[in-house]
Amino acid sequence: LDAVRELLVIATVREIPTVIDADAIKALPKRSMLAGLKVVITPHSNELESWLEDTTCTETLESLMNESNWRKFTPDEENAVIIETGAVDHLWGINGRYCQSSEGSARMAMGGTGDLLAGAIGGLLATGMAPWPAARLASYLLRESGKMAEAELGVGMVASDIPLFLAKALAHRAAM
Repeated sequence: LDAVRELLVIATVREIPTVIDADAIKALPKRSMLAGLKVVITPHSNELESWLEDTTCTETLESLMNESNWRKFTPDEENAVIIETGAVDHLWGINGRYCQSSEGSARMAMGGTGDLLAGAIGGLLATGMAPWPAARLASYLLRESGKMAEAELGVGMVASDIPLFLAKALAHRAAM
């Protein structure tokens, strides 16, 4: 975890947008953030409860993501997002921003889809997109890809099938 913490400090200093997922979440300060980090954090409910030290995370998330807390961390309200992943993804942004992403296949709860989400967000951040729109678009695209994969492959699809449909989902989104 020390190496992850060092990388997060470097990302903060160099203003490199970062996705924090899985065990890397343990490198974050409990119930807090690193000042100035441009970030999307993608915990499932157990990881979120452990990080926030709270089993009823909604109130703690609302407090953590309120404007006065985040103004000391980042001047831009698009620069920090927490996505509680699950059957429904809950996206929490600064200053009361919140949305849900619930479309897609029930198979999206399988192992590996959180890794796909983190990768999709990272790819969008690498294009220069800010964390809030990158998180929203990646969540949508992944769920749309999951629907397409299930429609074509059936319920036997696995997480590694989903990326094959990302370009198709992006084209579908662009046509909307």
